[in-house]
Amino acid sequence: MKMKKNLFLVLTFIVLSAASVNAQVTIGSEYDPTPGSILDLQSNGSLGLLLPRVTLTDATVWAPVEGDAVDGMTVFHNTDAMTNGLTGKGIYVWANGSWSRMGTPATPCVDMVVSTPKATFTGEIGNGQLLESVVNTGSAPFNYNWYKDGVLLQTNSNKSERRDSYKATDYGTYTCDITNACATELKTITYTVAKVNPGEYIDNPTGITWSLNGITCFDVSEGKDFPASSVYTLAITGATATNVYWVIDDADEVLSAAEVGSTSQVTLPFKSRSEVSTLATDPVSVSVTALITLSTGAKVFVTKTIKLQNTVCCSGYVVHAGVWNGPSSTSMDGYKTHQMGAIGKYFTQSSTDLCVALADEGTNEYAYQAAINVCASKSTDGTNWRLPNVAELTQLETPSYTNYDMRKWVYYSITKYDATHVWYIDNRNTSGAYPWLDNGTRYVRCVHDM
Repeated sequence: MKMKKNLFLVLTFIVLSAASVNAQVTIGSEYDPTPGSILDLQSNGSLGLLLPRVTLTDATVWAPVEGDAVDGMTVFHNTDAMTNGLTGKGIYVWANGSWSRMGTPATPCVDMVVSTPKATFTGEIGNGQLLESVVNTGSAPFNYNWYKDGVLLQTNSNKSERRDSYKATDYGTYTCDITNACATELKTITYTVAKVNPGEYIDNPTGITWSLNGITCFDVSEGKDFPASSVYTLAITGATATNVYWVIDDADEVLSAAEVGSTSQVTLPFKSRSEVSTLATDPVSVSVTALITLSTGAKVFVTKTIKLQNTVCCSGYVVHAGVWNGPSSTSMDGYKTHQMGAIGKYFTQSSTDLCVALADEGTNEYAYQAAINVCASKSTDGTNWRLPNVAELTQLETPSYTNYDMRKWVYYSITKYDATHVWYIDNRNTSGAYPWLDNGTRYVRCVHDM
């Protein structure tokens, strides 16, 4: 210790001696001091000047610096405290009775306060969630490390882990570790994504009906692409839906995502055809199920399976189309009488297939234009439904087609008789075709071409 003290005295003597001779001193190199400087500190670029480090208590208090208060005294205040006129760590100069900080005060680092999220929620396939780490207070930047069941998902990037839709492999526990520069401890938030139990949705309440409407088949034969998306909408009578979980079974991986719009509908966005390698002669499919909690408390479900196939879709009966084979012409011009009687013998089957809807449209009769509209608005197969022409309709009404459950008395065709009359069939006795005013009403069975 004595040796160090003596060495300090020697160095001090050398500096003071040099100062008394040259009036200027360079420390750190052999070069002359910069003109105008009494002391020039130089280094090789890796050394600095370390000022005395003190802990000030007040901007107007000289202590803990010793001796008399002298303007120009310079120290480094070494705490972040921003009290009594002090503005955190930095270089302070005493002048005119107070300490003043040099330069712009640095914002002190503040530890984080993190909000506590809902720890557990039910996430269904197709029912996306935003898992988010919310820092209420604290100094940025923040580092976020997301994990699922202990496996790192992303690091130092986003405060959110987004799930637009869930697959079966996405259920589990999600955690996010959050830190900043002055965090005293690691902050962690946790989400548990649990699967809803479909076995609860088995009620069959009376007086309530529910269905899921939308296109269930798409013709994506060569040269045709998959639809960009398709919407499926719940229709409920007798109650309302208070909560809906959408369950998407995409075993053939035909969807690009699944977006839940509301408790009443879901939109399924499809990949392009080129992205689905499994489509060959067999159709690919995706099913959508709505697990519904009704306003009555009952829990019900409904499922639709959507097919994408290489042929024209038919959700009904596939039959051969009927053509007129009478002695006059295909226009039936020679047979326009008010009551034609049995004319089924003049119709034969063609090689062209026709898709016949499984059931009549609605439970009531429609006027002619309304009948056209109700078929045109039908979209079950994603194709153009229409009223059958009189040849097709008559063939469907012959005894050999009674398995199609067309047992109502009268059905409209789309074929006009004249400006104000339309051909219809009547099977109350023997199948026959008759003209009828187009403002009258008849039952409707829709068809589409194959």
